[in-house]
Amino acid sequence: MLPSDVRKRLRRIAAGEVRTSPSAPSPPEPQRVAEPDCFLDTAPILFPRLPSERLEEALGGYEVLGSDGDPFWYIELPLREEWPESADRLERLAATLDGSADGLPEGLEPAFAADVESLLFLDIETGGFIGNPVFLIGGLDLPTAGPRLRFWLARDLDEEIPLLERFGEEWERYGCLVTYNGKSFDWPFIRDRMTLWRLPVPDPRPAHVDLLHVARRQLRHDMPNFRLKTLEKHFLGRQRDGDLPSDQVPQALYDFGATGDPAIVAPILQHNAIDLVTLAELLARFLERL
Repeated sequence: MLPSDVRKRLRRIAAGEVRTSPSAPSPPEPQRVAEPDCFLDTAPILFPRLPSERLEEALGGYEVLGSDGDPFWYIELPLREEWPESADRLERLAATLDGSADGLPEGLEPAFAADVESLLFLDIETGGFIGNPVFLIGGLDLPTAGPRLRFWLARDLDEEIPLLERFGEEWERYGCLVTYNGKSFDWPFIRDRMTLWRLPVPDPRPAHVDLLHVARRQLRHDMPNFRLKTLEKHFLGRQRDGDLPSDQVPQALYDFGATGDPAIVAPILQHNAIDLVTLAELLARFLERL
């Protein structure tokens, strides 16, 4: 039992009769970016869920054959037709990338070293973590005709091999990869799957811009976290309506592979497309800050 004088003092403290010594100051709260009062932009629906069982009618695109005659699905979408405001921003980006590389933030130099048309923004969707198949490789490039979205889509597990084979061939036309966490996830994932299937593996290491690392250096005091959607919201001022959460994508891909239902894969393509546009606009925004 506590001594009586100690118990009396504790009762007086509880009653507010005794002033305690000041405590050490609390550590400062980490800085947080306020919610935008309004959003400058809302992502449009690029892949609506249309009532059709045919991929070409619901999503566009066409079947492509690999070297062994096995197919996969390919979709190409000129950005200006669907999102002219973003196309304008990315065309300004292309003009900027043709300029001087003086004073660039660390990590962005490869984007200037490469020809604009050899730049590929990349984001993949998989059936889960390492060891699962790649179902979708999404790309955005900047040809002279204007920004375009490209999608290599496996409709089932058997189509992963021709998809990866054709993507490896397509990579030869590009000289610089731009990703978000792609040095740790997207590219190693593609490389490992190509190695598994004994396909030739292209090497982007001399020219790979990972914007996650740039964001952590440039915005380290400004963001609550460094998820891509957080930067899209707080740094670009854009919201997404009805976006499929990333953690639901793997199961949705397996469901699509089992059913072939275009309504299942449309939200995945939408999610991937907005990720790609966000990647390109992040690069543009970082350059505007110079």
